[in-house]
Amino acid sequence: MKELKPVHYHGYIYWILMILGIFVGNLFDKVDKGMILCILFIVGFEICGDAISQLIMWTTLGHAEKLMEVKAKRNFLFLFMAMITGFFPFPTFVEGLRRDIPVISMIEIPLFILLLLNQLRWVNYQVKQWQIKHNA
Repeated sequence: MKELKPVHYHGYIYWILMILGIFVGNLFDKVDKGMILCILFIVGFEICGDAISQLIMWTTLGHAEKLMEVKAKRNFLFLFMAMITGFFPFPTFVEGLRRDIPVISMIEIPLFILLLLNQLRWVNYQVKQWQIKHNA
């Protein structure tokens, strides 16, 4: 039986860093409280999408009987995660680089990308682990 190198989910660390990044970036950008609330809403949207994708994957792996079912859910999650990151938060912060929140944007954009990559690695690891478990 093939042993997999464990992949741990570090999304929670990125969640904390994203929220802290808003307040640290605000020290340099000096935006008003209304703008900070909007930025917190965008980050909250990303965190909520991340939590939903984790729940979908955990429930799928527990009840899946066929590999095709697991892979279909994985592909759906890849699209879901890319949409959650690419649809709302990423373009907003890219535009923020040109406008009034450049420091916050420079902090948030890499964190969004790292969170997305971490999700992809974790989901692929879960699928491979499921395959090994059910093929043994």
